Amino acid sequence: MYRPADAELARQESVRFLLVDLRLSRALPASGAYFQEDIELGRTYRHRLPVAGLTKFSHIAGVSRSYDSGDIVIYDLKGSPYAP
Repeated sequence: MYRPADAELARQESVRFLLVDLRLSRALPASGAYFQEDIELGRTYRHRLPVAGLTKFSHIAGVSRSYDSGDIVIYDLKGSPYAP
């Protein structure tokens, strides 16, 4: 799902490529947290990430796949509303 605020942040940060690990939809991270801040705050997760959230860039005009191993996908944002 395209969200203008996400696109604006990606442009501000000059994000060109986005790496997605689809294994996060099938298993929790070994550390129990997705981000370092969560570890520091003692947060742990009990649910996997929804696959729809990890694959949303497949459905956005102008976004292309630079790499796809089945588990790891690298999206190129050039030509999309997310491009800097």
